[in-house]
Amino acid sequence: MATVTELAGDLCSGDQVKTYQAQQALARLSGEIGASGKEAEKAEAAKALAAVLAGVKPAKDNRGEATVDSIKSVNSANELCRALSLLAGEAEVAVLAECLKNIDLRETARWCLARMTCQGAADALVEAYKTATGTEYRVGLINALGRKQGSNVLETLKLAAADKEPEVALAAVEALANTPDAALDAVISSVESGSSSRRAARVARARVRLGSTLLRAGDDAGAKKVFTAVAGADVDEAPKKAAAAAVGG
Repeated sequence: MATVTELAGDLCSGDQVKTYQAQQALARLSGEIGASGKEAEKAEAAKALAAVLAGVKPAKDNRGEATVDSIKSVNSANELCRALSLLAGEAEVAVLAECLKNIDLRETARWCLARMTCQGAADALVEAYKTATGTEYRVGLINALGRKQGSNVLETLKLAAADKEPEVALAAVEALANTPDAALDAVISSVESGSSSRRAARVARARVRLGSTLLRAGDDAGAKKVFTAVAGADVDEAPKKAAAAAVGG
C-alpha cells in the first residue's frame, strides 16, 4: 500500500489517473488513520500531508489569470486539506495559516481549520480575520469561528457584530448565539438598529437560538430573560411565537 507521502505526491503529479487514484486512496487512508485512535500514526500522517501542502504554490500567468498548473495546485491543496481536517493538530496549524494568506488557498485552509479542535486553529482564524478582505470570505471566517471557543474568538465575534457590512454582522450574531452568555443578547439585539426587516428577522432568530443555548447550558434565568425580551419585541411572528412558547406565553 502507498504511504501518505506517496499519495500526497501523486495528487500533485499532474497525471489525471494518478491524481484520481490518489484522491480515493488518501480519503480512505486518512479516514482510517483518523478513526484509529493511534495518535503517533495520526501525527506522522498529518506531518507528511502538511509538508506536501507547504510546497503547493499556485502560480498564475503574468496577467494574473489562472493556469492549468495553478488549477491543479489548488485542486491538490483541496484534497490535502480534506485529509488534514481528519488528522491535523497544533503542529500543522502554521502551514495552514500560511495558506490563509494565499487567495487561491485561503478558503480550503479555512474549511480545514474550522474542523480542527486545537486552540491553534482558532487562533489562526482570529488572526486571518484581522486582515481579511472580501465579504464572502470574511463571513466564512466568522462561521468558522462560531464553532470555536476562547476569549479571543468571542472578542472577534463581538467586533464583527459591529461591522459595517451587514452580512458580516449577521454572521457574527448568529455565531455569538452559540455561546451561553446572557449578556450577549445586548450585542446581538444591537444589530437590529436601522436594519431591514430581513436583517431584523435574522437577528431575532439568533436571539431565540441564544435563549436555547442558555437553556442547554443550565442558565434558565438567562434564557427566560432573552425569550421574554424577544416575545415582547416588534419582530417577525415566527421568532416571537417561538420565544413566547419557550416562556409558556
